[in-house]
Amino acid sequence: MKIRLSLGIFAACTSVLSAQTFLDDSWPTGSLAKDQPLEGSWHPTSGSTAIEGGVGYMGLVSGSSGRAIHGVFNTASLNLGEVLVARFTFNTPATVSEYRGGGLRIALLNSSGVDMAQDFSYSGANPNANLDPPLGYWMDFSVSSSDSGWNEESTPSIAFRESLVPRTSGRLLGTTAGGWEALESGGDPYLMLPSSTYTGQFSIERTGVDAVTLSGSLELDGAVLSSFSTSDTGSGIVSSFDVIAFAALSNTFGSSNSVGDPDNGIQFTNINISVIPEPSTYALLFGAFGLAWVLIRRRRR
Repeated sequence: MKIRLSLGIFAACTSVLSAQTFLDDSWPTGSLAKDQPLEGSWHPTSGSTAIEGGVGYMGLVSGSSGRAIHGVFNTASLNLGEVLVARFTFNTPATVSEYRGGGLRIALLNSSGVDMAQDFSYSGANPNANLDPPLGYWMDFSVSSSDSGWNEESTPSIAFRESLVPRTSGRLLGTTAGGWEALESGGDPYLMLPSSTYTGQFSIERTGVDAVTLSGSLELDGAVLSSFSTSDTGSGIVSSFDVIAFAALSNTFGSSNSVGDPDNGIQFTNINISVIPEPSTYALLFGAFGLAWVLIRRRRR
C-alpha cells in the first residue's frame, strides 16, 4: 500500500509539469482552415501559389521560387520559466539543393494586432507593409544534400534572429533586411536528403523578465543531427505568440514551383506547438521524495 501511495504522489506531482498544447495539426481532411480547436488557419504569405493542402499534409510550394506560408494558432503566452516548443515534421521532395545557406526559415510571432488569418502576397518589387508589424523570433536551417556543399566558415547550420520592433521590408521571412537583427548561430553540419522525413524543433524559453533562450534542432528518425541555443537579454522580449511562419529560398526544395507537382517543395505532416510550464519547486521536491521512498521500500523487500 505504501508503495502505491508514493507512486501516486510522484505521478500527481510530476503531472504539474505536463505541457499545454496550443496547436496540433496533421490536416486529416486536407483542409487548411481551422476546423477543430487545435488546428491552425493556414495561408500563403507570398502569394496564392505558395501553399497546397491534401489529406495528411500541407505543402510549401517553392522549387525555383522563394515562397512563404504562415499559420494562426491559439495564443500561447510565456510566464517566467516556461518554454514554448514548436515541432514540425516534413517530407523533402525528390530534389534538394546541394547547398543553400539558411534555405529553410521558421518564425514564431505575435500578430501585433494584424489579422493574420488571411492570405497575403508580396514580392521584392511589391512589398506588403501589413506583414511588418508582427514581432518575434526567426530560426533558419541551412540545407545541403551533399557533404561537398557545406561552407561552414561562411554559413552555420542553425541561425537565429529577432524582430522586436516593426520591420520595413514588407516581406516577413523573404529577406533578412529591414528589421531582423542577427543573433548567434552554430550547430553541427548535417545532410538533408531527398525523399526523407525530418523533424525540426524551435523552442523559446523565458528565462527572465527581459530574457529568453532560443533553441533549435533537426532530427532524422528520432536522432538529433544538429542543435544550437543562444540567449538574449536586456533588449526586450516577445512573450506571446499566435503565428508560425515558414519560408524556403529559391532552388532549395524541388524542381518545380507549380501547385500539384510532386517535386515542388516540402510537405508538412504535423505541426505541434506546446508550452511546458516552469517546474514547481514543491512538485520536484515531493516527486523526488516519492521516488526515493519507492526505491527504499523495494530495497527492504
